[in-house]
Amino acid sequence: MMRQLLDQYVQAPKSNILEKLDDFSFLDIIDANKTEDDPDGIDTIIDGENEVGGQPAAAEIIASNVRKYIIRKRDANPDYYDKLSEKLNKILEEMKQHTEEYKEQLRKLVEIMREMRGSKNEYPSDINTDGKKALYDNLGKDETLALRTYLAIKENAEVGFREAGLRQKALRKAIERVEGITTDKVDIVLKIAINNPEF
Repeated sequence: MMRQLLDQYVQAPKSNILEKLDDFSFLDIIDANKTEDDPDGIDTIIDGENEVGGQPAAAEIIASNVRKYIIRKRDANPDYYDKLSEKLNKILEEMKQHTEEYKEQLRKLVEIMREMRGSKNEYPSDINTDGKKALYDNLGKDETLALRTYLAIKENAEVGFREAGLRQKALRKAIERVEGITTDKVDIVLKIAINNPEF
Protein backbone atom coordinates (compact mmCIF):
# COMPACT_ATOMS: atom_id res chain seq x y z
CA MET A 1 0.00 0.00 0.00
CA MET A 2 2.77 2.43 0.96
CA ARG A 3 4.67 1.64 -2.25
CA GLN A 4 1.51 2.22 -4.32
CA LEU A 5 1.00 5.57 -2.61
CA LEU A 6 4.56 6.62 -3.40
CA ASP A 7 4.32 5.38 -6.99
CA GLN A 8 1.09 7.32 -7.48
CA TYR A 9 2.77 10.57 -6.47
CA VAL A 10 6.22 9.96 -7.97
CA GLN A 11 5.85 13.08 -10.13
CA ALA A 12 5.51 15.33 -7.08
CA PRO A 13 8.44 17.81 -6.90
CA LYS A 14 10.38 16.26 -4.03
CA SER A 15 8.80 12.85 -3.59
CA ASN A 16 11.19 11.23 -6.05
CA ILE A 17 13.73 11.05 -3.24
CA LEU A 18 11.59 8.35 -1.63
CA GLU A 19 11.81 6.22 -4.73
CA LYS A 20 15.58 6.01 -4.36
CA LEU A 21 15.53 4.26 -0.99
CA ASP A 22 16.04 0.85 -2.61
CA ASP A 23 19.63 1.94 -3.22
CA PHE A 24 22.08 3.75 -0.97
CA SER A 25 22.51 6.34 -3.71
CA PHE A 26 19.67 8.26 -2.08
CA LEU A 27 22.22 9.31 0.55
CA ASP A 28 23.99 11.28 -2.16
CA ILE A 29 20.72 13.12 -2.85
CA ILE A 30 20.29 13.88 0.85
CA ASP A 31 23.88 15.15 1.03
CA ALA A 32 23.30 17.32 -2.03
CA ASN A 33 20.30 18.90 -0.30
CA LYS A 34 22.07 19.83 2.92
CA THR A 35 21.76 23.46 3.87
CA GLU A 36 22.78 25.66 6.75
CA ASP A 37 19.27 25.27 8.18
CA ASP A 38 19.19 21.53 7.43
CA PRO A 39 22.78 20.28 7.94
CA ASP A 40 21.90 16.59 7.80
CA GLY A 41 19.42 16.76 4.90
CA ILE A 42 16.63 15.09 6.89
CA ASP A 43 14.17 17.90 6.16
CA THR A 44 14.52 17.01 2.47
CA ILE A 45 13.02 13.58 3.18
CA ILE A 46 10.22 15.04 5.29
CA ASP A 47 9.42 17.61 2.59
CA GLY A 48 9.21 14.74 0.09
CA GLU A 49 6.78 12.91 2.36
CA ASN A 50 4.64 15.99 2.74
CA GLU A 51 4.24 15.95 -1.04
CA VAL A 52 2.59 12.50 -0.75
CA GLY A 53 0.28 13.28 2.14
CA GLY A 54 2.61 13.62 5.09
CA GLN A 55 2.80 9.92 5.91
CA PRO A 56 5.99 8.62 7.63
CA ALA A 57 6.73 6.54 4.55
CA ALA A 58 10.47 7.16 4.45
CA ALA A 59 11.14 5.64 7.88
CA GLU A 60 9.22 2.49 6.97
CA ILE A 61 10.95 2.13 3.62
CA ILE A 62 14.41 2.84 5.04
CA ALA A 63 13.88 0.37 7.90
CA SER A 64 12.64 -2.31 5.50
CA ASN A 65 15.58 -1.86 3.16
CA VAL A 66 18.11 -1.74 5.99
CA ARG A 67 16.69 -5.03 7.29
CA LYS A 68 16.90 -6.66 3.84
CA TYR A 69 20.46 -5.43 3.36
CA ILE A 70 21.56 -6.71 6.79
CA ILE A 71 20.04 -10.13 6.11
CA ARG A 72 21.70 -10.30 2.69
CA LYS A 73 25.13 -9.25 3.93
CA ARG A 74 25.20 -10.83 7.41
CA ASP A 75 27.23 -13.94 6.58
CA ALA A 76 30.00 -11.76 5.12
CA ASN A 77 30.60 -10.22 8.58
CA PRO A 78 28.23 -11.57 11.27
CA ASP A 79 29.58 -9.51 14.17
CA TYR A 80 29.31 -6.20 12.31
CA TYR A 81 25.84 -6.79 10.86
CA ASP A 82 24.46 -8.26 14.10
CA LYS A 83 25.42 -5.03 15.85
CA LEU A 84 23.73 -2.98 13.12
CA SER A 85 20.66 -5.18 13.48
CA GLU A 86 20.58 -4.45 17.22
CA LYS A 87 20.72 -0.72 16.48
CA LEU A 88 17.91 -1.07 13.95
CA ASN A 89 15.76 -3.06 16.40
CA LYS A 90 16.24 -0.38 19.04
CA ILE A 91 15.17 2.38 16.62
CA LEU A 92 12.15 0.37 15.49
CA GLU A 93 11.13 -0.17 19.12
CA GLU A 94 11.45 3.57 19.74
CA MET A 95 9.29 4.21 16.68
CA LYS A 96 6.73 1.73 17.96
CA GLN A 97 6.68 3.35 21.40
CA HIS A 98 6.79 6.89 19.93
CA THR A 99 9.54 7.76 22.40
CA GLU A 100 11.31 10.12 20.02
CA GLU A 101 10.30 12.67 17.43
CA TYR A 102 9.91 11.31 13.93
CA LYS A 103 12.71 13.52 12.62
CA GLU A 104 15.16 12.07 15.15
CA GLN A 105 14.11 8.52 14.26
CA LEU A 106 14.73 9.29 10.59
CA ARG A 107 18.12 10.73 11.44
CA LYS A 108 19.09 7.50 13.23
CA LEU A 109 17.93 5.34 10.32
CA VAL A 110 19.91 7.42 7.84
CA GLU A 111 22.94 7.14 10.12
CA ILE A 112 22.71 3.33 9.97
CA MET A 113 22.59 3.56 6.18
CA ARG A 114 25.68 5.77 6.22
CA GLU A 115 27.43 3.26 8.44
CA MET A 116 26.61 0.39 6.08
CA ARG A 117 27.81 2.32 3.06
CA GLY A 118 31.14 3.13 4.68
CA SER A 119 31.97 1.41 7.94
CA LYS A 120 32.85 3.78 10.75
CA ASN A 121 34.73 1.07 12.62
CA GLU A 122 38.39 1.90 13.06
CA TYR A 123 40.84 -0.79 11.99
CA PRO A 124 44.60 -1.23 12.26
CA SER A 125 46.43 -0.16 9.11
CA ASP A 126 47.02 -3.75 7.94
CA ILE A 127 43.31 -4.58 8.27
CA ASN A 128 42.57 -2.88 4.96
CA THR A 129 40.15 -5.07 2.97
CA ASP A 130 36.56 -6.18 3.59
CA GLY A 131 37.69 -9.76 4.15
CA LYS A 132 40.34 -8.78 6.68
CA LYS A 133 37.88 -6.48 8.46
CA ALA A 134 35.31 -9.26 8.69
CA LEU A 135 37.86 -11.66 10.16
CA TYR A 136 39.10 -8.99 12.58
CA ASP A 137 35.56 -8.18 13.74
CA ASN A 138 34.69 -11.84 14.28
CA LEU A 139 37.96 -13.05 15.81
CA GLY A 140 37.90 -10.88 18.89
CA LYS A 141 39.63 -7.88 17.26
CA ASP A 142 42.84 -9.93 17.23
CA GLU A 143 44.89 -8.45 14.37
CA THR A 144 47.51 -11.20 14.28
CA LEU A 145 44.90 -13.96 14.26
CA ALA A 146 42.85 -12.18 11.60
CA LEU A 147 45.86 -11.79 9.29
CA ARG A 148 47.02 -15.36 9.89
CA THR A 149 43.53 -16.64 9.08
CA TYR A 150 43.27 -14.40 6.02
CA LEU A 151 46.54 -15.82 4.67
CA ALA A 152 45.37 -19.39 5.29
CA ILE A 153 42.16 -18.73 3.38
CA LYS A 154 43.95 -17.03 0.47
CA GLU A 155 46.42 -19.91 0.19
CA ASN A 156 43.83 -22.68 0.43
CA ALA A 157 40.66 -21.32 -1.22
CA GLU A 158 40.69 -23.15 -4.54
CA VAL A 159 38.33 -22.32 -7.37
CA GLY A 160 34.94 -23.83 -6.54
CA PHE A 161 35.42 -23.86 -2.75
CA ARG A 162 32.08 -22.06 -2.26
CA GLU A 163 30.21 -25.20 -3.37
CA ALA A 164 29.91 -27.99 -0.81
CA GLY A 165 32.50 -30.60 -1.68
CA LEU A 166 36.13 -31.60 -1.33
CA ARG A 167 37.53 -28.10 -1.92
CA GLN A 168 35.35 -26.62 0.80
CA LYS A 169 36.34 -29.44 3.16
CA ALA A 170 40.00 -28.77 2.41
CA LEU A 171 39.54 -25.07 3.21
CA ARG A 172 37.77 -25.95 6.46
CA LYS A 173 40.73 -28.14 7.45
CA ALA A 174 43.13 -25.28 6.67
CA ILE A 175 41.08 -22.93 8.87
CA GLU A 176 41.04 -25.49 11.69
CA ARG A 177 44.86 -25.63 11.54
CA VAL A 178 45.27 -21.88 12.07
CA GLU A 179 46.84 -21.36 15.46
CA GLY A 180 44.37 -19.58 17.74
CA ILE A 181 41.18 -20.54 15.88
CA THR A 182 38.71 -22.09 18.29
CA THR A 183 36.25 -24.77 17.21
CA ASP A 184 33.27 -22.42 17.55
CA LYS A 185 34.86 -19.97 15.08
CA VAL A 186 35.52 -22.41 12.23
CA ASP A 187 32.01 -22.26 10.71
CA ILE A 188 31.90 -18.47 11.10
CA VAL A 189 35.25 -18.04 9.33
CA LEU A 190 34.23 -20.43 6.57
CA LYS A 191 31.02 -18.46 5.97
CA ILE A 192 33.01 -15.23 5.88
CA ALA A 193 35.30 -16.74 3.23
CA ILE A 194 32.34 -18.00 1.18
CA ASN A 195 30.54 -14.65 1.30
CA ASN A 196 33.45 -12.27 0.65
CA PRO A 197 34.30 -12.04 -3.06
CA GLU A 198 37.97 -11.25 -2.43
CA PHE A 199 38.59 -14.91 -1.50
